[in-house]
Amino acid sequence: RSSRKKCPKSKPLKIVNTALQLELARFNIHLGNRCLQTYADPPEDPLNELSAFELGIRRFCYDYNRPVDLEIGEERLQVFLDPDICMLLEDELPQKIVNLEKGQNLILDFCESESVTLSMVVEDATIDCCLRYFGDSVKERRFTLDRDRVVMTLKLFLYQVIANARDSSYITSEETLDFLK
Repeated sequence: RSSRKKCPKSKPLKIVNTALQLELARFNIHLGNRCLQTYADPPEDPLNELSAFELGIRRFCYDYNRPVDLEIGEERLQVFLDPDICMLLEDELPQKIVNLEKGQNLILDFCESESVTLSMVVEDATIDCCLRYFGDSVKERRFTLDRDRVVMTLKLFLYQVIANARDSSYITSEETLDFLK
């Protein structure tokens, strides 16, 4: 006889899924009502340096200025068509959205109205979004966003603004198509 003790019967192993469940933050953009007050002079091009499209977009953003509410997680930002969104449009926003969709990072600066930079770092199907407020002190907030949702929201917002400019005769249909390529 053996003096070894018998091991108690072990229970079958349960395989537990240890994948982290990320809670994805909201990401929304809404156009507000038209602003009736103006804080700057209307756009001009005395040296004829701007294309008809560029001047048309500037005039549209100025004439139809309105707040643009950004909702990122529990953070709320309010920027304006003029100058914030107008500056993004001039900085090739459609191409930046395409690049984000392809997996490249994106930085959006809202230095006029909110003094904030929005940095989006792509991580597969999600985006690590950092809101960095600057001014007297620096404050940062981080959120995990769904990449497809962000891309779709940005595209829909872009199309809405450009379609409004076209429908108001500030830009032509041909210019619209060229810009959105």
